[in-house]
Amino acid sequence: MKKKTLLNVGKHLFSTIAPLGVLLLLAFMPVGHATNIVPDKNVAVADTQVPSDVENVKAVAGDSMATLTWDVATDNVGVSGYKVYYGLKPVKGDGDSYTYGPVDVKNVITYQVKTLKNGTTYYFSVTAYDAAGNESNSYSLEGSATPSAVVALPDAVAPKVAKAVAVDKAHVSVVFSEAVQVPATHPESAFGIKEDATSVALNVTDAVLDSNDALNKTVLLTTDNQTATTAYVLTASSTIKDIAGNPIISGTSDTALFTGSGAEPVTQEVAHPAADALKVSTVTAQDSTHLQVVFSKPVVLNTDPRENFIITEKQKTENTLDISKVDLSADLTTATLTTAAQNAVKYSLMAIDVKDKDGNKLDLTSNAAEFTGSTTAAGVNAQGADTTAPEDVTNLLVEMLKKLVVTLSWKGSANTLGDLASYVLYMSTDGVAYGKGILVSPDAKTFDVTNILPKVKYWFKLAARDKTGNESQGVVTTFTLPATGPEIGLVLFGSFVAGKIMKRKKRVAKK
Repeated sequence: MKKKTLLNVGKHLFSTIAPLGVLLLLAFMPVGHATNIVPDKNVAVADTQVPSDVENVKAVAGDSMATLTWDVATDNVGVSGYKVYYGLKPVKGDGDSYTYGPVDVKNVITYQVKTLKNGTTYYFSVTAYDAAGNESNSYSLEGSATPSAVVALPDAVAPKVAKAVAVDKAHVSVVFSEAVQVPATHPESAFGIKEDATSVALNVTDAVLDSNDALNKTVLLTTDNQTATTAYVLTASSTIKDIAGNPIISGTSDTALFTGSGAEPVTQEVAHPAADALKVSTVTAQDSTHLQVVFSKPVVLNTDPRENFIITEKQKTENTLDISKVDLSADLTTATLTTAAQNAVKYSLMAIDVKDKDGNKLDLTSNAAEFTGSTTAAGVNAQGADTTAPEDVTNLLVEMLKKLVVTLSWKGSANTLGDLASYVLYMSTDGVAYGKGILVSPDAKTFDVTNILPKVKYWFKLAARDKTGNESQGVVTTFTLPATGPEIGLVLFGSFVAGKIMKRKKRVAKK
């Protein structure tokens, strides 16, 4: 997120004006002395280059505090220190700012923010600065934490097999309920695979922690060639243990079914610069049964996209959160997950086998994120305010009325909640950029649009808005006035255009 730019503007002016001052000074020096000027090696050239943005900020909650860590930033001269910003809401857009900070923490890469309120979620970001006072252009990606007075008990819960998925015909990905460790010698012996129908064994030749899983919950098995579409049963032995040393318990969630793959193994991943790597950017609980997972780039999910995500409670990793539906946004960057009822606890979400359009997998350090579960009912925000828009109108039609005038007609919104305040009519000539909307009475069923030009294609979008300001996605219809004008008679030009849906606007809080 871009910080306020006044300081940067000042630096830019200084870097522009200072060289002019030097030229003027040289111009007024006696010519005979110009060749005697020797640069003083102790005089530094003005440093105007800002340090890099800070990466990998993590926040761990404690009692009335949070411990922050981050990676070392870089600078052309050298980083002198870091500044911590934090607040009660995430910063999402240019010009947004945090409630607290900046706190100059000097040149460290870990810092404890104290005197926080337990049970409140805080969002943290870090910037770097150099000796010249230049500061990172952007806030880091946020870390979040919810301080709590509850002290975590020692881990006494055994790990479980959450799922197994055939990556290709020679590899199987095994996901556990928590971070695990494999035997140091002959790790492949910790796993057995048999055909479900015949009990014929499939040989496992290697087992390693998947480098694409920063949480160490995934083990990648190398197998003999599988038979495509054949059902297999995987079993993990008690030599698989969690980080606390608890072994998996035989007969208790130590098995998983998967379907064999006939796909050829991918021998080499396409390398990408870190800045271009596919990452999980944010995970946010929208309400008690919906999550929003935002990726850094457009993604490709499995045929059953529920397989691409696993959610567990952070403190009780044996508790998983079931996913019933996954919807991907039109731009392929945001997945909305419908879940079982969440608890007001910290969860860990991990994305599995998610790729970008070029087939590159998620960055191994950024395929997971934590979030706090919501207990707010769907359609209501955390403050109890209505966030559900009215239903869209149906049967939106457009027809020519008279010269340069068309009439839009529709069947009104179902208005289930009874809070419809108005309709909003938008118009566009390219189907992308819509102008400022026109408010239409909630009782109206028609609307006349004047000054329609011949041979121009128009897009009309009608949305429903409630009293709180929530606006529906809107439906669209198109119209083109023939060059011969209205003499052709009344012409009906289609109705609802499927797929032409506008994203819901965010409701702006009234001041």
